[in-house]
Amino acid sequence: MGAISLGWRPDGTRIRRKVTGRTKTDVREKLKRLRVEADAGLKTSASYTLAKAVDDWAAEALDGLAAKTVRSHVDLLRPVTMLIGQIPLRDLTAHDVRRTLNKLAETRSTRTMASTHNVLVHAIRHAEANDHSSKGAVIAKITAIAHPGRCPLPWGGDGPQHSGQHPLDLTGIRPAH
Repeated sequence: MGAISLGWRPDGTRIRRKVTGRTKTDVREKLKRLRVEADAGLKTSASYTLAKAVDDWAAEALDGLAAKTVRSHVDLLRPVTMLIGQIPLRDLTAHDVRRTLNKLAETRSTRTMASTHNVLVHAIRHAEANDHSSKGAVIAKITAIAHPGRCPLPWGGDGPQHSGQHPLDLTGIRPAH
């Protein structure tokens, strides 16, 4: 077990965060990660899950939208939260998201999957904006799924190659417009 001091509360008591691990090395690694998070001003938690992030996003970020729109966005994410909603946001991996979206893609349309991916990214960005996850860490993992060097399908499928040149350009010279 290890602990670090993060300062003082207004009542004069110390703010301490404790970590535990099976080995001394595990504890040291967790303490290093905790120190980096504390220095960045983050308040990540092992209990802040993807499902909680989606709930917070729906309650806060969608305020002012039509009820039907909010319901539609939440309905898009319901299968995702059923499969991986219990994973703490700080432990969410690209593999978890890819596996889940690929599983859902078996029974859903490309458009539905694109919308699901988009809404998931918005929910996670909202959590990052509220310091529940390190800035861009989870989004970078998910974006890597959608953009692995190809024109992506949202859930990591292989789309057509995209060379960045005009599709009718076979010579390497851009046609004049």
